[in-house]
Amino acid sequence: IRLIAYIAFFGMVGFSIVCSNVFVWDNFTCEIDGQAESGKVCSDLMQVFGRENICINWDYQPSAQLTAMVYPLFEYSLILYLLLSHYQVKNDMLNG
Repeated sequence: IRLIAYIAFFGMVGFSIVCSNVFVWDNFTCEIDGQAESGKVCSDLMQVFGRENICINWDYQPSAQLTAMVYPLFEYSLILYLLLSHYQVKNDMLNG
């Protein structure tokens, strides 16, 4: 089940990258030092820190809403793994 959670997470990341490239970055424009720019250069992280991270792909709309629909696959599989792991340890402790 943990492997399913990992696959769901990386699937979510891949989905958000595709969504950002298709829907967000082509329409994202700004002005930096008097020059018109577009794409990831205009994100808040790039403007403040000069770097980006993987989370930038689900920070902006509509990628945020679309990724939010895929996120429960990761979330619920991880919760299920944590619950089953807890009960397995509890069972091992009770049965020695």
